[in-house]
Amino acid sequence: MKKALVVFGILTAYVIFCQCCMRFRMSDIRAKKIFAAKKVSLQIFDTVLNGHNIHYSVSGNDSLPTMVFIHGSPGSWSHYMDFMYDDSLRNKFRFISIDRPGFGYSDFGNPMHLKEQSELLLRVIAANQNNKSIYLAGHSIGGPVVAQMAAMSPGSFKKIIIMSGSISPYLEAKETWRHLMNNDLMNRFLPGAFAPSNTEILWFKKDLFQLEKDLANINTSVVFIHGDKDTWVPIENVRYGMEKMINAAGFRIVAMKLTKLSLEKAGEFYEVHKERGFYGELCAYMSSGAIV
Repeated sequence: MKKALVVFGILTAYVIFCQCCMRFRMSDIRAKKIFAAKKVSLQIFDTVLNGHNIHYSVSGNDSLPTMVFIHGSPGSWSHYMDFMYDDSLRNKFRFISIDRPGFGYSDFGNPMHLKEQSELLLRVIAANQNNKSIYLAGHSIGGPVVAQMAAMSPGSFKKIIIMSGSISPYLEAKETWRHLMNNDLMNRFLPGAFAPSNTEILWFKKDLFQLEKDLANINTSVVFIHGDKDTWVPIENVRYGMEKMINAAGFRIVAMKLTKLSLEKAGEFYEVHKERGFYGELCAYMSSGAIV
């Protein structure tokens, strides 16, 4: 009986941990304090579109071209903070960084299909237009999102930047375990943002086939940033993109280096999350193997 109670207690504590921790987001108060300490302006907004709350930040000189950051899965707008208060970049761009649906503070836990969320993100950008050039930058799953946005709104963007983007449906791993975890019961055992991330990734594996039909609509310049030894997202995604984006204005490929972070370096890189409960686990995870 005693052992059963101990096991029950451990499982209960783990479920509570899963639901409360590792959401990979930063409070608005904390973010504003960081930007204020660096003497950089930061505005944070919430808007409701089609019944969905979208949370996003804006920073920089309104007279400059706009760089829009789209995070991966899981993630949140705050993952791009280092770029937003970098002096060399702030002299060139105004920034918008958005919590994609299901992540950060944008209806956390309720992800959306590729086209649905792309339509909402386009509306956020339109509402913050300053009549200057707009650049889209997306990492990982943020890659197909910026590609979909550019395909849905040809001519609206000066350039799109796809960083280690998962854009090819033919290069996606089968990952049968994701299907086993994709239900209300098992989702409770996935920590924080990993539950909506698992659901979204399963959806995207199918959504990418529809994106394939739309890639020819992209008529802007495309920059691919991808590591040639990336074990998570195959670099063959770059060749696939170039073959399918037949009307793109041009391509540029930027090589990346595969490296390994020490625990100390990981701690420095993710210092903005130091006061969050997942900080230690995040640093340990990111220093456990090779990264790009």
